[in-house]
Amino acid sequence: MALIFLAIFLSCIIIFALIVGKLSKKWVGRLVFLVLFGFMFGHDIYSLVQFRYLCSSAGQYIYRKEKADGFYYLRDDYAVTSLKPDGHAKSFLNQGYSYIETKEFTGKWLAQGYLSSGDYVFYRFSYDENGDLKKELIPELKSDYEYSHGVNIPVFKYIKKSEAYVKNRHTGELLGVTRNFSVSLLSKLMSYFFTQVDASMVTDCHIKIDINKSLPESALIPN
Repeated sequence: MALIFLAIFLSCIIIFALIVGKLSKKWVGRLVFLVLFGFMFGHDIYSLVQFRYLCSSAGQYIYRKEKADGFYYLRDDYAVTSLKPDGHAKSFLNQGYSYIETKEFTGKWLAQGYLSSGDYVFYRFSYDENGDLKKELIPELKSDYEYSHGVNIPVFKYIKKSEAYVKNRHTGELLGVTRNFSVSLLSKLMSYFFTQVDASMVTDCHIKIDINKSLPESALIPN
């Protein structure tokens, strides 16, 4: 909105200057170019500025550590991932946790990548005495802590957010968070010349995190 007002303001200056004859044709041409450029790509430039600002809050932050036998693993992007998180649960169990609780949707999986309903059930994963993965249907969650992970969350035009956090399910207290942002560089400009924007035109904040530990393991010490 601010860019539109700026373009209108510059247009008024150009018109006024032409009327009073105070600007040369050279400067009028420059101002016309700036106005047109602002109309076409001002939003893209503002998106890049906004991206730089958002990156100042990106990174991994551990506010407090707690000991835990396990946690509730919630993914926000079920529409684009497998509905059976057995592999994820197994990887967390291998980090030393006794159990992992998950939510699985029971609606019909549609070809468009969405569910026909929002019905779901809870499962608890653990290893049995033989070291095999055990999956139990449970009536309700017992975990005190929750690990949530969401990707490709729109926050601004051309900008998306990926965020994961660990929190206390009862108090809502945040124990740790990992946050990153990605932007499609010059998306509108590239669309004039290419039918598809190459993946290399997408960049993120390049945050540094400890790849040897997952966020839950950093905030929740396995008992």
